[in-house]
Amino acid sequence: MAVNATSDAWTISGQTSTDWLRRITVGRLGTKLGSTLTDFPIRVDIPSSYWATVAPQAAGEDLVIVAADGTVRDFEVEKYDASGVTTLHYRVPTYTAAIATEYDWLYWGNAGLGASLANATGVWDANFSGVWHLGEASGALADSTGNGNTGTNNGAAYGATGQIDGALDFEASDSDFVAMGDVLDFEKDEPFSLSAWTKREDTTAIHTIISKMLSSGTFRGYLLWWHSSDYLQFVLRTDNSGSKMILVRTQATWDDTDWHHVAATYDGSEAVSGVTLYVDGVAQDLTTTFDALDGTTLSAAPFNIGARNSSTSHFDGIEDEARVSDSERSADWIAAEYLSGLDALTTLGEEQSLLAGMLRHPGMTGRMQELRGGMVA
Repeated sequence: MAVNATSDAWTISGQTSTDWLRRITVGRLGTKLGSTLTDFPIRVDIPSSYWATVAPQAAGEDLVIVAADGTVRDFEVEKYDASGVTTLHYRVPTYTAAIATEYDWLYWGNAGLGASLANATGVWDANFSGVWHLGEASGALADSTGNGNTGTNNGAAYGATGQIDGALDFEASDSDFVAMGDVLDFEKDEPFSLSAWTKREDTTAIHTIISKMLSSGTFRGYLLWWHSSDYLQFVLRTDNSGSKMILVRTQATWDDTDWHHVAATYDGSEAVSGVTLYVDGVAQDLTTTFDALDGTTLSAAPFNIGARNSSTSHFDGIEDEARVSDSERSADWIAAEYLSGLDALTTLGEEQSLLAGMLRHPGMTGRMQELRGGMVA
């Protein structure tokens, strides 16, 4: 795979349509990472000012992310906006820490391209069990991983302003939630991770973020919620009798209605020492109520976003970008996920074309390419 320059456009080898008229650099800021990450999905926002001279196709079909060596990255266009902000996610095979900036390229302006080169399922590594952007305008809530864990919206309002593109607005008084049925079960010796962006409208109630817990009987399963006392709490339960559960909460509290990125990771050790709770990318000091798993955590409970079940502990506010992994994500991964949600891991370069000036592509020795606006070595 390679990128080459013709008289007025770039070509990407292997593609039958060869004319990309514009590009910009996408710089990845490695010094913000705690350690080098493998197959990390990074977010990048592109303002529509870049489309002023040459716009992408109507739905952004010709947008493509290319590595410095010419390899087309796995990428997903969450939203293309001709007059606002376009949001993409793409997978970085090796996201190197301590390097100030590494570069990829975003190309567009290929009117002849048929099908998009996007590969949404390739963005999310094999450990992701489900990723829901929750930005749909109507209908089902897609799982971007390709695992087929599609959500059914039960009342939440589409089109809310999210932390990343659109989101769902849940009204607790209307019992809104997203349901997926009996999926995403984890046994007590299996690691897993949960995360989401949340914005509560009421800080005096319990707000379920993600749940797969029975609502009666053994109450078996797992649960992540904001407690009515404003701390983040995680439950992993085997039985309702006695204290057969892990029940842990943050010592700090958040009495506000701001956006917060929340996450819970569990290492499968069957002990509270294997649980870490994060708020805004920071691992929190915890208070343990119970630490005594006994029996299975598997259940037939539905997996829900925004409620423990159809009638209990509903979220009141906005949720965005919910994710589940079948591994314990590292502290550095969660911190980077938080920064990526802020669009704080990338920088965008100047718009480039082959109509004025010259540029030597850093990944292509000996090829002279033109930069709009002047001569560059």
